[in-house]
This record gives sequence, structure tokens and C-alpha cells, in this order.
Amino acid sequence: MVRPSPPLTLTGTARVDHRTKDLIKRLQPGDIAVIHHQDLDRVAAEGLVAARSLAVINAAESISGRYPNEGPMRVLDAGITLIDHAGADLLDRVREGDRLTIVGDEVWRGPELVATGTRLSASVVADAMEAARAAIGGELERFATNTLEYIQREAKLTFEPVQLPPLRVEFKGRHALVVVRGHDYRSDLKALKPY
Repeated sequence: MVRPSPPLTLTGTARVDHRTKDLIKRLQPGDIAVIHHQDLDRVAAEGLVAARSLAVINAAESISGRYPNEGPMRVLDAGITLIDHAGADLLDRVREGDRLTIVGDEVWRGPELVATGTRLSASVVADAMEAARAAIGGELERFATNTLEYIQREAKLTFEPVQLPPLRVEFKGRHALVVVRGHDYRSDLKALKPY
């Protein structure tokens, strides 16, 4: 597959949010998404792509190497520029509606340089994904250890009766649906038939 090469210089309006899923609701085609999203996941990336963002500037690492995550490649495959690891204070320096210009790895607001990150390429992300796949065993081991420690500390809560706070909705005799956002959650919701 041949990926489109985004231009080295881009200008657009900033949309800023610590929560990518909240930002996506405000994102317009041609806007620049300014996020703080460690290990950009597939669902968030698909939202950024569907909104037709011009570029994504991530204050955090889009792929830290802890585990293989598909988000960065989804963004790049759509021809969207991805500036990575632009600094923890990025969301304090850039405001909603700022006019930003990306030049290479740099982010400018008028004559002011507001951030410098790393412009990710498909080859860099592919290499990071391969390294993450190789290291997944260690991450799974840490996860299992953490889970066992949690069970040890909180075992009582698992077996004692649950004390729910007062609810305003009566659930007795009614169906309840718990939804967790996964990469195909929209198709799952569409498949539900109302009773």
C-alpha cells in the first residue's frame, strides 16, 4: 500500500483536550488535534481519521513500546501528519482555536515556537511495533503480577456483598447493557435489536 506523503508545512486550527474521545466530538475537517494520549489506541485513531483531522500533535508518546498498539499506523495510513512526544506541558501552552503551523517537527503559533516533537513515519512506527511485540512477554508478566497483588489486597471486596449507592433508576425486572469501547463497538451497538 502506498501511503500519501503529507506536506512538511501545515496550518490549521487547534482543538485541544486531555481526553481524545472528547476532542473528537469538536474536531472539524482540517483541524489540528492536540492531545496527550500515551499509546494511542485504535479506537481513538479511527475517530481522528473519521473527523478528517489535518494533523495530530501528541504531547505523549503515541507508541511507548510497552505493547503493540495500532493507533499511530492508522493515523499515518490516512495521510495525517503525526507529531509525537511534543512535551508534557503542550496542552497548557496551546489553546483551543489557536492557529498553528507545523514545519517539519516544529509547532508554531505565529512567530512563536510552542513545541518540538518527532514527526513519525510509517517505518519508525513499524520498527516500534516490532520492538513492542518482542517485549510483550515482559508486559504480560507485569500485568499478571499486578493482578495477583490486587486480588491479594482486595480479595475481601470480591466475596463480600456489594454495597451499591442509592440509585434513582429501578433495575428490577429490566434489562441492563454494559458497553466497553473496543475497536468494533459501533458495529456491536448497531447489531442490537430494541425489544
